[in-house]
Amino acid sequence: MEIKCYTDGSCVNGIYKGKNKKLGAGGWAYKIIINEDNCINYGMQSKTTSTLMEIEAIKQLLLNLNNIKDNLNNARVIIFSDCKTVVQIINNIITKEKIKLKTKTREIYNEVIHLIKSIGLKVSFEWIKGHTNNLTEENVIHNKDVDILAREKARILAIESRANKNAKIKKKGHGTPNMITKAPEKMDRYIHYSDILISNLMKRCTPKENKKLNKFKKFSENNSIGKAIEVQRYVGGKYYLTDGYISYLWLREMNEQWMPVKLV
Repeated sequence: MEIKCYTDGSCVNGIYKGKNKKLGAGGWAYKIIINEDNCINYGMQSKTTSTLMEIEAIKQLLLNLNNIKDNLNNARVIIFSDCKTVVQIINNIITKEKIKLKTKTREIYNEVIHLIKSIGLKVSFEWIKGHTNNLTEENVIHNKDVDILAREKARILAIESRANKNAKIKKKGHGTPNMITKAPEKMDRYIHYSDILISNLMKRCTPKENKKLNKFKKFSENNSIGKAIEVQRYVGGKYYLTDGYISYLWLREMNEQWMPVKLV
């Protein structure tokens, strides 16, 4: 029996600064195909790199295979990855060729080799060209599946990391931010209220009292508005409010200086 597996890792850089400026928010994913059954798993990791996520995807895949090895009946396992460097290094270590790696990086690769030995199956690694639109090939289709999942997880973690970071910022000239404790649905970031522009037409609108009371009730119960205020980018680092005016008014009424927004 032959088992085909596909792995991918992704990273969104520019999330962390200082000593960790080269690190970003990462995501990994793998897909196992046994006969006609598919098994997909994914995850995310902060302060990492795309290469580390490529290795993490392989590591997590091997951990799964190790758990089910008794049911694999001496199958041959082929692991496809679109990271040529990682595939070459693993294959070189397996064939005991001399390669130069940093101590920490070598330890990570050694974990992978240890897992391969623990499984006790014939495991081989093959490189597959990634980021191609040739969807007529089976391998390309499966690789694209894990690629999308890994990038999506990295993107989600990046958004959460930026939101958490903005929550701690004391913006110069704006004083100490007063913020809602529960992030609303589909939020991209926090923006100071002074950077949000309200159109004159919207300012002339008078929200109905029952809508205002309903918003305030939900805000009081959840310590958050239901969903993020929608804004559009404007010149000079400003944003135009496009939807969520009542929520904006209540946040200001509660002396909230930072608005949870969704960019549209």
